[in-house]
Amino acid sequence: MPKSLDITNKRFGKLTAIKKVSSRKGKTYWLCQCDCGEYKEIQTCHLTCGVTKSCGKCNGIENPLFRKEEKECLLCKERFISDNIKRLYCYNCSPKGLTSAETLRFKKRKLKEKLVTYKGGKCELCGYDKCLGALHFHHLDPKEKDFSISHINLNDTNFSIDVLIQEANKCQLLCANCHAEQHWLIE
Repeated sequence: MPKSLDITNKRFGKLTAIKKVSSRKGKTYWLCQCDCGEYKEIQTCHLTCGVTKSCGKCNGIENPLFRKEEKECLLCKERFISDNIKRLYCYNCSPKGLTSAETLRFKKRKLKEKLVTYKGGKCELCGYDKCLGALHFHHLDPKEKDFSISHINLNDTNFSIDVLIQEANKCQLLCANCHAEQHWLIE
């Protein structure tokens, strides 16, 4: 078994290793003090490889993944201040604290709500408007159909609300009953 590394009193960026603390899941951690005075327990390899250079709370040091910047939401096109470089949607379209499945479901509903509103908000044949889930996009000419709006992949880097609006323009907004009748008449 290799000899454990002693990094007591060694500096790593703004951090100074104070003492070894209890291991977690077979990984060795060190209690470190940042130049700003904060204490933090950090994994040895994160110190030695330069992954962690500060406590993350001190002024002037910014984790590039969590820098604040203004972005445009892919769904609603609203401008928002993101606290995460990977965030593509505003906090109204993708709230914090949801599981990935809940987030996907929430974004899909927001997107459908936006497209339904764009198409008039009700069935073009009978005027039904009670349940968003009962409204469907019926392609008028199946040969012009590029993709099904309900099966859009929101994680696709080519995703764009403008592409969806172009596809929605090829469609008629129908309730489930009118949509079924349209397909029954075609067959």
